[in-house]
Amino acid sequence: MIARRLLALGALASLAVGASACSSGGSDEEPTAAPTTAQQASPTPTPKVLAPEGMTPRQTPPPVDPPDPADFPGMQEQTEEGAQQAFAYYWAVAITANQSGDTSALEELGAESCDACTQYIGQVAERVEKDQLWPPATVTTDALEKYEDTDIDNVVLHRFTVTFEEQEGKKTPDPASYVSVGGLEWSDGGWKVLDFALQSQDS
Repeated sequence: MIARRLLALGALASLAVGASACSSGGSDEEPTAAPTTAQQASPTPTPKVLAPEGMTPRQTPPPVDPPDPADFPGMQEQTEEGAQQAFAYYWAVAITANQSGDTSALEELGAESCDACTQYIGQVAERVEKDQLWPPATVTTDALEKYEDTDIDNVVLHRFTVTFEEQEGKKTPDPASYVSVGGLEWSDGGWKVLDFALQSQDS
């Protein structure tokens, strides 16, 4: 039953992000960090740790403040709104991991069965090994809503923008916009991400 639900979610999420992504004529060339890639319909999406154009390696990450759960009201409640806030929190933590290289908080937010979560964490680890962590950044939610075109429970669509802080003597990457669709489950008193697909809206 779970496998069937995840298969449906994988296909659904890929279709949703493909329909939502904007075509801005961005470069497909690989910057010094990982390239942006579109998701294909599959039961186990393999999202890249997307890197905006203009990204440059940095070897010593400055301290990064983790997202404050208080900024995601209701995410500990077993409601549709709680699932949405929990998914937004997941991506806030994921973007922080790209800056700090610390995936411990991110590991707590995905279900054991979430292959997309595991692969994303692995790619952050690769970024650490290559000294390609992101510069300081903030995440702004552009849209956060229940994805209606499915009979699967708790599917959330989240559009967000990552804005990078200026660093002396370095080129600041342009803001980068993404859309993600993911399914969540309520487990042990909190929300866990079951599966997701991720798409850059700048490519």
